[in-house]
Amino acid sequence: MTPTPLISFLWGFLLTSGILRDDILGFRILSTPGWRRGRRIIGIAAILSGGLWLSLDLALPFLLPPGGSGARVADAIGWCAVAVAAATATWVIVSRRPASRTLSRPH
Repeated sequence: MTPTPLISFLWGFLLTSGILRDDILGFRILSTPGWRRGRRIIGIAAILSGGLWLSLDLALPFLLPPGGSGARVADAIGWCAVAVAAATATWVIVSRRPASRTLSRPH
């Protein structure tokens, strides 16, 4: 069992809840609406992928035959879940929905 899923889950919770500051390794990032939205999306993706990986890491060693294959399968699926979550979060952040515009009707 690796600590990666638990770290990912906790990091996502801290990002989503706003407990972590906007400092990244000494660099101050302005808290714009886009940055707050991105943090929230990345945090949710980290919570979901870390939670899935953590549950697989705890359950698969009991469900699969002994010999360590359960932990290896859980880690492989966990890394795939992280990759899918990162790609999905990137896609959601980049593909912003256009602002709704009220069209005026001719009289």
